[in-house]
Amino acid sequence: MGVDGSRACAAVLSVAFRAAAQRGVPVTAVHAWSPDVGAGHEAVYGPSAASKEGARLVLDEALEVWRSRFADVPVETRLLAVDPAAALIRESEGAALTVVGSWSRGTVRTALFGSVSRDVAQQARCPVVVVPTGAAKQRQNAVHDRHRTGLISDPAGTGPVRQQRSPWQ
Repeated sequence: MGVDGSRACAAVLSVAFRAAAQRGVPVTAVHAWSPDVGAGHEAVYGPSAASKEGARLVLDEALEVWRSRFADVPVETRLLAVDPAAALIRESEGAALTVVGSWSRGTVRTALFGSVSRDVAQQARCPVVVVPTGAAKQRQNAVHDRHRTGLISDPAGTGPVRQQRSPWQ
């Protein structure tokens, strides 16, 4: 499971810990980051150590509540100073399941910066669960609400909202 330290990470952690508890397997939490690049002697001593310590704090903080809720699930942590997608793909070897979040930040951003969830889903060596978070979750909720209420939204705001007909009407 990939841990990025964001608030949306809780949904990913929930899915991963529940799946591990059901299967009786440990959770491997991966936090990959790009270390700061310093100048001069800092490049040797300072930023790399500080980056790793910062990454450790992000990971420990994200896992704290889940370790207490699922005390019977063993947790292994991995701190890797590499591309997050590459780290998760490598860690998927021999895993029962890989869980990642999807921010779904848009086509342009994805084209420029890539998509960790897409890369993992395409290249992982085990089953993958992509948990919608951020914008992806908001879109999923909007679609769910629209289907649940039977209403069609009018994004332009030009006409009244009408009730959707069910297939048998």
